[in-house]
Amino acid sequence: MQKKLASAAFILLVCLSACSKHDSSPSGLSVDGGTAGPSNTWLSGYLVQKSGNNLFTEVRFNSDHSVSKVITLNMPDAGETDSLGNPIDTTYTTIIPVYSGGKLSELQSPADSNAASGPVTTNFDYASNGDLLRIRYNPGTNTYAYDSLVLATGGMLAMSYHFVLDSSTGVVSEQYWDTFSWTSKKDISQVLVSTASSAYTVSYTYDGYYNPYKTVKDLPFMLGTLDNIVPLLSANNAITDVLVGYNSETTYAYQYNNSSVPVSQNISVIVSGSTKQSTFVYFQYIQ
Repeated sequence: MQKKLASAAFILLVCLSACSKHDSSPSGLSVDGGTAGPSNTWLSGYLVQKSGNNLFTEVRFNSDHSVSKVITLNMPDAGETDSLGNPIDTTYTTIIPVYSGGKLSELQSPADSNAASGPVTTNFDYASNGDLLRIRYNPGTNTYAYDSLVLATGGMLAMSYHFVLDSSTGVVSEQYWDTFSWTSKKDISQVLVSTASSAYTVSYTYDGYYNPYKTVKDLPFMLGTLDNIVPLLSANNAITDVLVGYNSETTYAYQYNNSSVPVSQNISVIVSGSTKQSTFVYFQYIQ
C-alpha cells in the first residue's frame, strides 16, 4: 500500500480529483480568519520538498464539502538511507476529522489509510455559545498536552495557554502562553510568546492574496498543533515572519494562478543574513 500511494503522489499533484465539484465554502472555526477563497476552489493536495525528503498531503472530501481524510506521505529522496545504511521506506499518516453538531470535535489517526476510524489524537472542547475553548492533544497518553484559548470580541483568538503533562508526576502544568494581535484584514500581525521568566515576539507581514489552507473548512486544525499552524490561521499568505531581536526570519515567495491563490511557495529560513534552509511547496486545487 505504501509503495502504491507513493507512486501515485506525483501524479495526484498534477491532476488530483480533477472531476470533483464543491459548490460552497462552509464557515470554519471562529478563532481565525475564517474560510475564504475564490468561488468553487478548494485545496486538494500539496507537495513539500526539502533536502532529503518529500511530503505529499492529499485532502479528501465528503459530499457535504467537509473533509473526510487527510493523508500525508513521507517520501525520502531516492537512495536515502538511515544511519545503518538501510534504505528509508515511504511512510504515511492518516487524519480523520469527526464532527458533532456541525463542529469539529476530534481527530482520529488510524494506522491503515483505508480505515474508517482510529485512535483519537486530538479533541476540541467548546463553550455553550459555540466558542472553541480548548484543544487537547494525545488524550489518555504520557504525551498529553492542551491549549486553553481566550477569544476576543468577534471570536478571534486573543490568547492561548499551553499545558503539558509531566508523565513522571502525573501533574499537568502551564509551560507558556501566547498573545495574538490581528489586522483589520484578519491576519495575525504579531504573537508574543511568554513564560514565567522570559518572552519573545514573532511578527508577520502578508501578501494580500488568498491563503490556500483557508479554502477548506477547519483544515489548518487538522495539520498540526496550534503553535505549528499560526501562519495558516490568517486570511492571507505570510511573506515574512521575524523572530524579533534574534536576527532570524523566515521569508515566503509565491507564484499565483488566475484566481489569486498560490500554486507554489518558496520558504527560506534566514539567520544572521545567511539562508539556512529552503523548502518548496506546490499546491493543487479542485474546482
